[in-house]
Amino acid sequence: MNTGLIRIAAVLALLILTVSITGCMYPDERRGENNPAAAKEFLVVVQNAVNEYQKETGLLPIQNSTMDTPLYEKYVVAFKLLQNRGFLSSIPANAFERGGTNYYIVINEETNPEVKLMDLVSYQQAEAVQKAVDDYRGTHGGVLPAASEAAKSFYWIDYKLLGTDPPKVVSVYTGQTLSLMMHETGRVVIDYAPDLMQLVQKQKIQPMQGKDMRALLAESFPHAPAKSYPYFWTQKEPRVSAK
Repeated sequence: MNTGLIRIAAVLALLILTVSITGCMYPDERRGENNPAAAKEFLVVVQNAVNEYQKETGLLPIQNSTMDTPLYEKYVVAFKLLQNRGFLSSIPANAFERGGTNYYIVINEETNPEVKLMDLVSYQQAEAVQKAVDDYRGTHGGVLPAASEAAKSFYWIDYKLLGTDPPKVVSVYTGQTLSLMMHETGRVVIDYAPDLMQLVQKQKIQPMQGKDMRALLAESFPHAPAKSYPYFWTQKEPRVSAK
């Protein structure tokens, strides 16, 4: 056989062996960590475990939180409680507790407890800007690094004053880039108005007056809108509100 062909055959064999070994090193669960279909499957498994736990104990398997914890960040699933009672064999691969990028949380806790995801990537981006805003206020007599007004009681952030570029916050709902804004108290949140508007237009929804529109995102997607204030349908658009 030609020496060149032998070398080619050897290289191909090595590549095939490498791919085979790599595939064996990563279980299906880890390979599907960022797969939307896998995420939905994980949610079903955890939802069933939460339901069984509540049925048996009369309680929800959630971590302790404070009264000040925002609505869509408040009730984080306590996986150890589910595992200790045998309702869950392993923690989902996309959970923070397994090195993933999501917290599992419970919403509608009093009426119809539902398990959702909280995206930690965008959460941590907002937290990093929060720290920068707090540091700026601390060295400027409590003044906010505010640019123009975003809505009543809300402001866009002047990143030049912070000496940094705005983070690229990618929406878990639409994939578009979202902005951060500040409440007049200095709390930094994600502006979900573009996501809400796209959802309303795509699904041809007629939002109910006086109802917090964030529920539409939580009902329509696996993720809950963390780092947010309520939104209400006003003059044919979603508007953030501190109330």
